[in-house]
Amino acid sequence: MDAKESPQWVEWNDRLGELSFEWVVAKSTDLVVETIDTLRHEALLKGYIETNTPFLLCGPPGSGKTMTLLSTLRKLGN
Repeated sequence: MDAKESPQWVEWNDRLGELSFEWVVAKSTDLVVETIDTLRHEALLKGYIETNTPFLLCGPPGSGKTMTLLSTLRKLGN
């Protein structure tokens, strides 16, 4: 950039271009990226389920409650 030129703002969306994505895949509850947190949550839930201890999952919509529970239940079924 020349000293005489002033910087210009560029919209983030203009830099990204066209995005093509299958939203059905993103909403699938059978796809879980294992992180230390998801593994900890599954271990905790597994302990509750195996000992018949009641538990309540709470959190805002989209925080992963159903995904985590279903993933844990699938693993217990194997």
